[in-house]
Amino acid sequence: DDQLDDVDIQNRGELSDFRGGINTAAIAENISHAILEKTTGSIDKNSTVFMVIPASTRARHTRRYKGFCEMVSRKLGISNGYGGIGILYDREGYRNTPEASRIENLSFDNSYFANKAVVLFDDIITTGASFRQISRKLISLGAKKVTGVMLGETVAWDDKVRKS
Repeated sequence: DDQLDDVDIQNRGELSDFRGGINTAAIAENISHAILEKTTGSIDKNSTVFMVIPASTRARHTRRYKGFCEMVSRKLGISNGYGGIGILYDREGYRNTPEASRIENLSFDNSYFANKAVVLFDDIITTGASFRQISRKLISLGAKKVTGVMLGETVAWDDKVRKS
């Protein structure tokens, strides 16, 4: 049986909409709620910042994340770190390149995250390479700790079938 079920289809649609800059308010609400639930509301609002792993292009990054970061940060009552990681130049996606540098086209402004706990969001996690490389860079530049929050996960079809 190699067809998607209704939940898979709905999740793919919501993720696709989010990546296109559509329905970010609903996703921001869900992500904010999940963060508060997982931290049992114990976020230190004075020393925590919400940041995102940048999209591959500046246009996609702005469309997908600018308003989203504002909404999540406001809902959580923490600093908005949208400007803390910049894109120096657009790049291709990282599909099938697990060893590629995820930070070579990025700039980091540590005034956003120095001596702070960072909640680092990524829309989709595949190998975890982007999260690992960016979180290491943030810590090397002064972040106290980095916690990852991901909206979706790439799952190979045979892995999904095996889990069923």
